[in-house]
Amino acid sequence: MKYLALLLAILGVQNIGAQDFTRVEDEAQLGHASHNNGVAVADYDRDGDLDIFLVGIRSFIYSEDTTWNRLFKNNGDGTFEDVTIIAGFDNQYVNDDLMAIWGEKWGAAWGDYDNDGYPDIFLTHSGEDQLYHNEGDGTFVDVTKEAGVEGCHTCYSSSGLWWDHDRDGDLDLYVSVLSLSVPISCMRIWVTVHLLMSLIGQV
Repeated sequence: MKYLALLLAILGVQNIGAQDFTRVEDEAQLGHASHNNGVAVADYDRDGDLDIFLVGIRSFIYSEDTTWNRLFKNNGDGTFEDVTIIAGFDNQYVNDDLMAIWGEKWGAAWGDYDNDGYPDIFLTHSGEDQLYHNEGDGTFVDVTKEAGVEGCHTCYSSSGLWWDHDRDGDLDLYVSVLSLSVPISCMRIWVTVHLLMSLIGQV
């Protein structure tokens, strides 16, 4: 019992000194966003404030609000503005025939792959992925095909990671695949062909 009392005392002290958090999504004008599967944060417009990209979990249906990925611009006053359509994210991933019980859209990863100073964003899906180039004017363009990073139709990409693996000054891309649904052969193709590739110069 004395050890339990000591433990509780320690926990009590820690709780007293811990920082409190208050939910402010409604005040920040983020409360309407729901059914999300991932989040990525970056200052996409280089105004000094971090902006938020939320990944909707389900296949995109234009008329259904809960299926949208959403980009929220930080207004710098504690509130955010939904700029999804203005920024060019109105043509999102649609899953036509894959079984995806954990969701069709998985993650987002910011990275300035072409070294122009503006973060671009890579989106992972149950099927083909998407890469959007930041034009530097508040808008994005889908350059997936040109960059050659669409992946495969049944790869179930769960997340992406930008890093300079060969230290040449250009960001490279690693994509994690949900192995429970993907044959070993598909995993090998991703590792040898798609995952460790420099994108600079291909877009």
